[in-house]
Amino acid sequence: MQINCRALEKNPGVRPIGIGECLTRILSECIIEVSKHDVKEVCQADQLCSGLNSGIEGAVRAMSQVFESKCLPNSKWGLLVMDAKNAFNVANRQLALWQG
Repeated sequence: MQINCRALEKNPGVRPIGIGECLTRILSECIIEVSKHDVKEVCQADQLCSGLNSGIEGAVRAMSQVFESKCLPNSKWGLLVMDAKNAFNVANRQLALWQG
């Protein structure tokens, strides 16, 4: 399916239009509505955010268990994740991985 998005000429510049065609949006919503229960059932523990109550808590607990199982008792290793910049999706993930 071809999607036709055009930039409209605005003064003083060009403003992009990010809304797709209506038919595409309607079909996407229909597909999500029909398949969301199957996707949730298939993904179970791997899907930790959308549609699950306290899903992110599961991710935090899982990471804690991974560290507890891999690290020696009383070791000084740990993980600190700060996501302040990524609230606006501007974090440089490659740099964070290299510096971590």
